[in-house]
Amino acid sequence: MVTTSRLNPKARLEVQRLWPQVWGLAAAITGDRHAAEDLAQDAILKLLSTKSAIDFDRPLRPLLLTIVRRLALDHAAGRPRKALPLIEGDPEAPENSPDEFARRRERKKLLWEALEDLPPVWRAVLWLRDGLGDSYAQIAEILEITTDVVRTTLHRARRRLRAKLEAQMEDLS
Repeated sequence: MVTTSRLNPKARLEVQRLWPQVWGLAAAITGDRHAAEDLAQDAILKLLSTKSAIDFDRPLRPLLLTIVRRLALDHAAGRPRKALPLIEGDPEAPENSPDEFARRRERKKLLWEALEDLPPVWRAVLWLRDGLGDSYAQIAEILEITTDVVRTTLHRARRRLRAKLEAQMEDLS
């Protein structure tokens, strides 16, 4: 991760705490885990290199997520998305049979395929709302859209994701 030595201790801890959210938003938009890591680091560097004074007593989350959103959307517009690699398993889950592991892996694969079909902004709204539990107002601030657009986008994203997953499940039957 990027060095955060220029930050006061409180802000440094906050940036470290926010890393998974910053990375997650970049991954949701780009569909590329490696690019997401680079973009998350770029967002932190951009935050650190800003010429204007940053009030580190105010929450950094909206600012940092806005920076990474802009960087990730620029990245997504400039290059084709890569398939997200599958997470091989949940280390905290009890050991399952090979058949259960294969079924779980197939479900994850289908979910990633369905997510990759969504536009980047739709994935970002889904990640912020369902992944991080942000309010509509927080999402609107981060993505610089209205709360009505957040609601509409979230509804459409969920509807398309559900339809895609249902179609995939029918194909498996």
